[in-house]
Amino acid sequence: MRDITSRSYSVRTFLLRFPRRDTALIPMPTRFASVTIAALLLSAGAASAATVWDGVYSAAQADRGKAAFAASCAGCHGDDMTSMAEAPLSGQGFMDMWREDSLDAVFDKIRSSMPLNSASSVPDNTKLDVLAFILKSIDMPAGSKDLAADGLAAIQLVGKDGPKPLPTNSLTLTVGCLTGTGDNWSLTKATEPARARVSDATTPEEVKKSGTLAAGTQTFRLVNLEDARPNFKPADWQGHKVQLKGTLVRQRNGDRLTVGSIETLANTCQ
Repeated sequence: MRDITSRSYSVRTFLLRFPRRDTALIPMPTRFASVTIAALLLSAGAASAATVWDGVYSAAQADRGKAAFAASCAGCHGDDMTSMAEAPLSGQGFMDMWREDSLDAVFDKIRSSMPLNSASSVPDNTKLDVLAFILKSIDMPAGSKDLAADGLAAIQLVGKDGPKPLPTNSLTLTVGCLTGTGDNWSLTKATEPARARVSDATTPEEVKKSGTLAAGTQTFRLVNLEDARPNFKPADWQGHKVQLKGTLVRQRNGDRLTVGSIETLANTCQ
């Protein structure tokens, strides 16, 4: 569902849909409820994360990016931006690789590794222009301001219909209860898998955030669990609340995770 404070349905529009009345004639509880609803709508809009559908780049920036792409990127990625099957920069392939992540992750990849073998040959500001051109190529709307590096982490890359579950073969992070015995282990009461960029290592910040997550409703069969840590014995963490990172494999008979790393968050799981 779209945020009621989005472009298509602003709080101002919401309030103007109702005829104006003298507030002195409105009973106190009704007036209080009206103010409370408006306040909640405003606070919800302020708290919601920005997405690529909010006009996060300018048309002029995308035009600069188009020229920069032709000069520095098209040689590998092609004029249609999809010549490298393992690294498409447009179309559904690009969306499947990067959706449900922040623009900061996309830009970090561009900044650190492109152009191939000569990443330092193109300045960061020009790479931001290229990112704006990429957004334009997948029909994200332009806005009035240039895309800026310091705001990328707060902008989510989602499809027109909003967030969706990650596709198969995505690197993911999820939290749940380690359950099983012998060679058969599962993650139960698991959260919806979130996008990860590294599956075999984790950070203190990730562990801290994972520890605050409430139980979910999903179950995943686990593969390669014993290889997730040196000398790891899953039975030692039976019933623990854990954070798992690994490769998500969607299957008709139940999704599974090929585990890359595991961290215990609590010795009980509720």
